Amino acid sequence: MSKKNDLKKFCKEHKIEIIEGAVIVAGGVVIGVLIHDNKSLKKSLKFANDTILKQDKRILELKNLCLQKDIRHAETISDGLRHGSPLCAQDMVQLREFLKVRPQA
Repeated sequence: MSKKNDLKKFCKEHKIEIIEGAVIVAGGVVIGVLIHDNKSLKKSLKFANDTILKQDKRILELKNLCLQKDIRHAETISDGLRHGSPLCAQDMVQLREFLKVRPQA
């Protein structure tokens, strides 16, 4: 019973220090969790940024490829028209209509 009373007495005498210590420990735990979460978020953000950069590069490659294809298609239509191809004439009409709607293409 003496130990129990000694513990009660100690707690009463050092109440503020015990509370301060608990708050410091709890704060440290919270800071540790936030730092861990921050590192995890930074890794996720870096991965997302790397993915976006790769996708942007691929988009540029595909745009260039489409441009090359469009140039080659126009050349092919032109050649076909010179040789009297009705299919190329249809393609030329469709290309003109497309360019009216999307002149930047």
